[in-house]
Amino acid sequence: MNTDVAAWYLAGDGGQPVGPFPAEELIASVGAGRIAANTLCWREGLSGWLPLEQLEPFASAFNRARAGARRRVVVYALGGALIGLCAGLGAVAVSLYRSEAAMLADAWEFVEEGRYHQAAATLTTSLESTRFHRREAEYLLASARLRQYAASEAKPAASDALDEAAERLRRLFHARPRWRDRARHDLAELMDSIPTGTSDALDRSAALGETLEQIGLPDLAALPEWLEREKQFTGLRDKALEAVGKRDFPAAVARLNEALNIKPDDADIQRRLEDATTEIVREKLSEAEPMVSEGEYAGARLLIAEVEKLDPGNLEASELLRRIDRLIQLASFKEKAGAAIDNSDYDAALSLLRQAVQMARNDGTNSLARETLSGLIEDKVTLSRRLASQHRYADAQTILTEVLRMEPANATAREILDKLDGLIQFADLKRAGAAALEQGRYEQALELLSKASEANPQDEEVGSLAHRARAALMQDWIATAQRAKVERRYSETQRWLDKAMTLDPANQEIENLAKRIDALQDDPETTDLTGVWVPENTHNRFRFTVEGSRVRIEGIPGAGMALSTGKQVRSLHATWQRAGARLAGDVDVIFADGQSAVFEVSATVVSPAILRVRWRDARWDPKRKKWVGHGNTDWRKERGIE
Repeated sequence: MNTDVAAWYLAGDGGQPVGPFPAEELIASVGAGRIAANTLCWREGLSGWLPLEQLEPFASAFNRARAGARRRVVVYALGGALIGLCAGLGAVAVSLYRSEAAMLADAWEFVEEGRYHQAAATLTTSLESTRFHRREAEYLLASARLRQYAASEAKPAASDALDEAAERLRRLFHARPRWRDRARHDLAELMDSIPTGTSDALDRSAALGETLEQIGLPDLAALPEWLEREKQFTGLRDKALEAVGKRDFPAAVARLNEALNIKPDDADIQRRLEDATTEIVREKLSEAEPMVSEGEYAGARLLIAEVEKLDPGNLEASELLRRIDRLIQLASFKEKAGAAIDNSDYDAALSLLRQAVQMARNDGTNSLARETLSGLIEDKVTLSRRLASQHRYADAQTILTEVLRMEPANATAREILDKLDGLIQFADLKRAGAAALEQGRYEQALELLSKASEANPQDEEVGSLAHRARAALMQDWIATAQRAKVERRYSETQRWLDKAMTLDPANQEIENLAKRIDALQDDPETTDLTGVWVPENTHNRFRFTVEGSRVRIEGIPGAGMALSTGKQVRSLHATWQRAGARLAGDVDVIFADGQSAVFEVSATVVSPAILRVRWRDARWDPKRKKWVGHGNTDWRKERGIE
């Protein structure tokens, strides 16, 4: 019996607390029947006011009081009945009744004292011979079986005993509902009587709760607080083990930590938590390594931060974190160098790359130094390519020389360096050719740019400069030829035209000018006056008026034209230079002689063409009745000139 002597308070009238009372005084009052079972009580440590019959040691006191009262009632009832029976049935019936009453009283005494096995044995032996109190005996036997099952610390055997007790109570409840109310009152503490700390507590409570629910007592199947915690702990442990089986270690760690909150000293849970944490750390470090290699430093740092939370003293994580910090710094150098390259600030880029190389060389981790130096060498090669593309060949040559000092076997750097000699020569030719072109030294510019184009045929800028030089030189030679023609230095004109023809053999302007030079060499007294551009789809009538040495041409769209030949004009010759154009209609060639003459030329032009006008000193001989003078053979034959 619990002899707790802590101060207790009772609820008085109006809900006011009365007390304090020692536990012994209250127990005595319960035994004397001065306190009701549903009287509310409280002491320090309880969460609220509870009936006395739900708390020890008062619940046991009430049970003893009830048992005593029942014995007295039974004794008195049996005594009265015995007197009646003695009168009618005799001493045998009285003896049997007293024997059954005594047996029931002993059984109740065993139950109250917790000797459930002895109570069950007594009732099982006497049950078949019981006549007067059979249902009471069946109820007491079922109650003893249930209490025996709940209170036993041994591993529960088969559920035959539970099934037997449930069947007896089910029959009693069906016979009279009062047995259900009595069972609910007597068995209120049944679940609380399951021994704490046993490995089979949950199994025992599950079987007992299922039985209570089957017989219609679900309110008694609720687990006590400690058993609820035990159930929660077992569930968390099972979930953790399942997660470990699936290699879901984060979930396992979460469940194991929750289980440790319930049982902080559980060695098995602590060991399993340590193992799961080790697996998580191993996985996260395995994930972080390739991320570091791929340059995903932020993600790797997050993983390492999680590792340090799980295992603060992990040396591998600390070393990897220091490595990431160095790589981030090196990456910063490389990123700034890349930005400098993009901004064409190559000097700053080279300085940053040199700092990064020095940092990698000073690093204590050989693998890091090798990886970083390899990357920086590639960056330097890239920078040299960029400088070469910007025609900074000398700077590129310097960087590549540094690369070869760092890595003599770098084939790429050596190949680019070999090409730089040709590129430097190409750049010099290109620069000199462009300067000569700008200064008007076209022949020299064309020579230099042609050599540059042979060195690098893919350079479009050189090709464009060479084309400009060739066109400018050709125009210069044509202009020189024109000046020589005006001065009637026809052989010199022909020489310049031949040179121009070497630049562009298909040039129509040079070809036409050469043909005219040929004609002029045959007829040195022939002089071109003008060439008139005639638009397409026009019908034109040109009027020529000759006055001494002056020739006036009318009919040119937009204006008239007056020219001076410098000599006495004796005849004019108008021809069409077609330049690939097609003419509709006839072209009249009219000659005039004397101081003043007028003639016209008519033509319909369907494509652009040029009308050429010449004068000659041919004259009409009235005696011979023919034209005499100079002119080419075809012209003289056509006009009858000798």
